Amino acid sequence: MKKLYLVLLVLLSLYGCVESNLKPVVINAQQQEFADIHNRNYKQHLRLGNDILKSEFDDSVKLAMGKYIDSVKLFVNWKAKIWGIKCREITRKYNKLHFWLSCHNPSSSAYITYITFVVDYMLPKDSLDSDKIYNIVKNVSDDSTVYFDGFIKTKANGEAKYEQFSFENMHLSPDYAFSIVDIT
Repeated sequence: MKKLYLVLLVLLSLYGCVESNLKPVVINAQQQEFADIHNRNYKQHLRLGNDILKSEFDDSVKLAMGKYIDSVKLFVNWKAKIWGIKCREITRKYNKLHFWLSCHNPSSSAYITYITFVVDYMLPKDSLDSDKIYNIVKNVSDDSTVYFDGFIKTKANGEAKYEQFSFENMHLSPDYAFSIVDIT
């Protein structure tokens, strides 16, 4: 029995040393679930017969997304392309770091190809040298791949907060107002 384990250990060790050009595709399950929800909602939206039904459905989606966001709390280790990186002075004491995180939908049958998170990160000017998020983002080029943690902002009534809202964009390419917690 010990010989069998030893042989298996040696084989597995050798297998790990073999180079492979195939890189496994790792999809964040939470990110995939979120994309799937958007796809289901869009398919349902398309099936509705008139603008009244679509409007009522869209209102229910905004509340349902708010509840989903509240239940998930934090999006962890999501993959995105970062772009539109800017930092502006807001007051004499504060700057606003602004950027967009666009997540590609990994589903091959997706209606929604990108879900975008719009980040407005306020920080005191006297903390620019020590702020982790600011120092990471300022050294990243537009269109770089990043991994991030954070949460979608919600309105007082519990609805998901969209940055640039229109009923079509809500389904085809949603832009959510987002609070960043970490980025790498």
